[in-house]
Amino acid sequence: MRAVITVVGKNRIGIVAGIAKQCADNDMDILKLEQTILDGIFTMMILVDLAAVQKDLTELQEEMRLYGESVGLEVRMRHEDTYNVMHNVDIKR
Repeated sequence: MRAVITVVGKNRIGIVAGIAKQCADNDMDILKLEQTILDGIFTMMILVDLAAVQKDLTELQEEMRLYGESVGLEVRMRHEDTYNVMHNVDIKR
């Protein structure tokens, strides 16, 4: 199973390192990471593999959210299928 982590907040040193440590501490394998800074606002998306993770997704989501809150970032984690479904919705008029 894979998940997408999004991170948004005021840019500062150590954001990537902090998030990567949270991933490593929870046995999440970072598959791809993209980040950018827009007018001082840091944004990042990370695709992670959860195959080795011992916790359930809900618990991981809450831990990542709380970590973000503790360091002044908005951190969200969603199952990859959430994005796949969003792009396959057939809107009929």
